[in-house]
This record gives sequence, structure tokens and C-alpha cells, in this order.
Amino acid sequence: MQEAMKSFSNIIAPITAMSYATDNSALNVGDTVKVPYASPNSASNAFSYASGYGSTNSTQLGVRPVVLSNLLFQRFVINDADASKLDSNSILTFAKQAGEKLAGDVISASIASVVTNANYPTSASCTSGQLTSSIALADLVTQADEELWTTDNRNIILGTSAWNSLIKNTALNQAFSYGGNQVVQNALPTNVYGFNVYKTTVNLPNNAKALVLNPTSILFATGQHKPSEVSKPTVNFFSSQEKGITLTMRNWYDQNAAQTVYVLECLFGTATGNTNGLFQMK
Repeated sequence: MQEAMKSFSNIIAPITAMSYATDNSALNVGDTVKVPYASPNSASNAFSYASGYGSTNSTQLGVRPVVLSNLLFQRFVINDADASKLDSNSILTFAKQAGEKLAGDVISASIASVVTNANYPTSASCTSGQLTSSIALADLVTQADEELWTTDNRNIILGTSAWNSLIKNTALNQAFSYGGNQVVQNALPTNVYGFNVYKTTVNLPNNAKALVLNPTSILFATGQHKPSEVSKPTVNFFSSQEKGITLTMRNWYDQNAAQTVYVLECLFGTATGNTNGLFQMK
């Protein structure tokens, strides 16, 4: 479970660019989890002793229910004949591969379910190929400023081709060469022009090459899919949480097939938030 969670959390990192929450009670497909949400701030109100603080809110703070509509899993088995020949490292390799693949599929399903032109009609101010120029990045900053995004939590989720363009940016390369770790750390961009940078190898919807977003644009929730009380004597259950995202594993022995079955799974759901909080980059 620990090895699976380690590889899962490395790949699932782009989800942390969204507003997300988890619920560790026993949940099933179709249940809901409440995710924090804040509507965009309007202009500040002027105080007067005649009207006081009035009744108009600058923003609405609260939660929105997100339906856990997806339960994806990776299953692998070890039969009795092979068990005596497999060492612990081999089993950990299986778990790691399952964790990585599950994380990628969760990202793909989550983004594909909400990122449509109808939900997020605004295109980014540049194409992915223009990320080789810092002028394009500066224009992205201006676009986010004009939408009144907060300055401390701006994000870019980059597909492979957009990532390739970004790391070819000569300004970023020079910053790395001269030790400018504010821009590039550990040979990888982590924060560029105020944007937290995430790489994903999954295909983004609508032929988008990257998504520029703040957390209020997409709401993501996970929960624990626990076995029933009846199954407890025969099913082992494990749960782990990393970065606020829950992953579970169950395993049991199949006497008829003489094998141990492992199921790594993630119960999750996604919903739209602020439609002006995401730009699609083609």
C-alpha cells in the first residue's frame, strides 16, 4: 500500500491544482462529498454610517457537493505457484505500476468529465508552442490578472508537448544555469512567473495541450470505498491519504483459484466551479 501510494501521489499531483476534499467515512459510488468553494470577489463596498456594512457580500464562501461518480481500480493476482518464487521487491514493483497507472487514469477521467468548451469557453492567451518565449508567459500573467485571480495560487497543468516547449524556454534555461532556483528547481520548473507548474502524460480533452487554472475552477473529491461488515472476516482493507487524496486497497484469498487477489482503487468525483477560472491552451 505504501509503495502504491508513493507512485500514485507523484502522478496525481496535478489534482492538487484544483479545490479538493476527501471523506474517510464508508462511501459508495453515487455518494457526495462537500468540497470548499469560494465565488470570485466582487468590488469592495464603501462603508457609511447611514448604510453600515449593508447586506451585499463581496464573495460567497462555502462548500459544494461533489458526486463520487467514479470508482477506478487496478487488480493483480499472485497465485500459489508463483508466490514462493517472488520476493518482496517484485510485489512492490506490481504495486508501484498499479499506483502509477491508476493515478493517470484518475486524472484523465476527472479532467475529461468537466473540461468542455461549454464549461470553460476561454482560451489561453498563447498556444503551447509559444511557451518557448517568456513573452507568452507574461501575457498569461496579464490574462489571469484581468480575471482577478489571486496571485498566490495560479497553476498550469501541461501535457507532454506543452512541457517540452516550456523547458526549451531560453530564459528558464539561463535561470537554471545561473542558479536561479526561484524559477527552476531540481532541473524541473516548479513555479514560473507565479504559476505552479504540473506535468501530466495523460491526454487532455478538447485537444488542449495545457490548462491554466486557479483552484476554484474545478472541484475534486475522493472517499473511502470500504468493504461491507459481512466481508470483513475474508477481506483485508487498507487506506492511505496523501496530499488530501484517498487511495484504498483490498485483498483476499481465492481458494478456488489458489491465488491472492489485490485491488487498488480510487473512489472520486469532479464538478465545475468558477467557469472564468480556467483557460484552455491549444
